[in-house]
Parts: sequence; C-alpha cells; structure tokens
Amino acid sequence: MDLFKPNVNKMQKKKNVRGLIKALSYKDEQVRHKAAYALGSLGDARAASALLAALPDKSTFGSVAYALAKLKEPRLFDLLLPALNDDTLCSEAADALGILGDLRAVEPLIGLLKRQDTETRQSAVVALSNLHDPHSAGALREALNDADGHVRATAIDGLCELPDRLDKETLVRLLHDPDIVVRGKAAWNLDVKQIGIPEDPMEQAWYAAGRQNWDMAVKLGLIATEPLLLATQTEDMEERVGAAIALAKLGDRRAVEPLISTLTSPYYSTEVCKKVHIQAFEALGKYGDLRAVKPLQQYAQSSVTEPSERSVAWRALSALESRLPGFTPIRLCAPPAARASQL
Repeated sequence: MDLFKPNVNKMQKKKNVRGLIKALSYKDEQVRHKAAYALGSLGDARAASALLAALPDKSTFGSVAYALAKLKEPRLFDLLLPALNDDTLCSEAADALGILGDLRAVEPLIGLLKRQDTETRQSAVVALSNLHDPHSAGALREALNDADGHVRATAIDGLCELPDRLDKETLVRLLHDPDIVVRGKAAWNLDVKQIGIPEDPMEQAWYAAGRQNWDMAVKLGLIATEPLLLATQTEDMEERVGAAIALAKLGDRRAVEPLISTLTSPYYSTEVCKKVHIQAFEALGKYGDLRAVKPLQQYAQSSVTEPSERSVAWRALSALESRLPGFTPIRLCAPPAARASQL
C-alpha cells in the first residue's frame, strides 16, 4: 500500500491547486489522469504551465488536453493540431478542440469525418456540434448518413443548434433510421422545436413510435406495426415493453417474444425493473400464448421474486388458462397462498 499516494478527491474538494499540480508528476498514471481532470474542473489559471508541460505524456494526453481546454488556454490550439494526425491521440484531441471553442478548428474537424475510425468520427461530430459554427452545417448534414448511429444522432443535435439547418423533410426521413436514438431525436425535434409532425398517417406512426407515444400508435391502427416492431428491438426495457404492449393491442403476435425478453434483461434500477416486469406479466396474460407459460411460472414460483411480482405473475398465468382451451390448470401448481389469492 502506498501511504503517500496523493488524495486527488480531497485536494479537489479543498481546491488545493498546488497539490494537484504536484500530483501531475506522480508515478501512478491514474493519479496524474485524475489530477488533470480536477485542475480542469477547478478552472484555476495557475495550473496552465504545469498542464502544458504534461501534455506530451501520451498516457494522460486526453485528461490534460481536456483540462487546458476548460481553462481556455490560447496556446492549446496549435499544440492539438499535430495530434489530429496521431491515430492514438486523434479522438482526444478532437474532444479538446470542441471544448476549447476556437472556430479555427472547424475545418480540421470536418476533415476527421472522412476517417475510417468510428471513435474519431464520433469525437469530431461532437466537437463540431459544440462549436455551433454555421460553416459546419454542410458537414453535419453529410454526417446524418454516417454508418454509425451515434454520429448520426449527434449530427442532429448539432444541426438543431443552427437556425434553419434541419428541415422537416429530413427529420421525417430520419424517423425511419435503424438507430432508435436517431429516431427519437428526429421525433423530438419535430415536436419540441415546433417544426410540425407529419401529415401522412404512415409517417405519423413512425413519429408516434419515435416519441414513444404508444396510445397514438395504437389509435393509428395496423399501419403502426412496423415502427412498433422496430421499437421492440431496443435494449431499453421500458421502451421495449411499451412498444410490445402497443403491438399486442394491435393483435400482432410478434409482441410476445419482446415481452418475454424483458423478464431476463438486466436493468440499472430495481424499481424500474419491477414496474416493467409487472407490465410485461399483465400483457402476457392478456395477449400472450404458450411461449409465455414457462417464464411466467419461473417468476411465480421463484423465492427471490418480490411478492407483488409473484402475485401478478400468477394472475397472468390464470388469465392465460382462461384463454387457452385444454390448457392444464395452472393454479394447481401454485403454492397454497398463491392459489388462495386467485379464488
């Protein structure tokens, strides 16, 4: 154990700029990395010289460049340009140029959008979006056709910050994008930016799915099945179950698999996970088929499942029983307490 290892968090909290500057030369790369970020967040110009001296260290280049950009260090621009030709530093240099805010960076950043490396293109489009320069509008529009969904989504953000640079026709086209984030951003901008939602019912269905307005999608009827089916393919459990329930309401049996898949997907929030599971249970009971029986039984009989979830799972199984002729009575397999709750 290194008893003399600098406590960067403590120094940052106390605004110990001198201590953080000293930590820039510490032997541990992680300490140097954290110290640079801390100095950038504090915004104290006294750190500029030490950070400039540390910039050639490739192991901490990104964090040092970030800190200098946050300090708006005027010498940084010329130092970052050569790094754009270094494949190992290019993405971090682009990030820093976006933060620095020097509009001379627009043309070099546009050049990066032609690179094969996805991470570099992502950093370049983020930086261009941060610079808000009208001269980047053409490049950002081209980026709407990039192979990477993150690049396309960020290009939307950048264009929406430039007046009259993103038209309704383009946004309606992006409602069909294979990336769910792009579709969501296109729908959001049509609505919130008051550009106007589509008049065509089919395009309205894509808009409804993009805005996660499941009631609107259901009201539009069967023309909404394709956008809803695409929406069920997201990794976001809440969106997946919402789209699947809407799809099930339209009588499309393809909703069953996405509903079942939500029961096994990890999620960051226990409360959200519980809410989504209950929604999926109820929908499977109402719209499901035999494929839903096994996963519902597993939840209903699991000792680690919360009582409220088990109860809804048993109700869903009971609902399936009433809908499927000749189906073996499910409640006979339930624990006595669960059977009693069904009576």
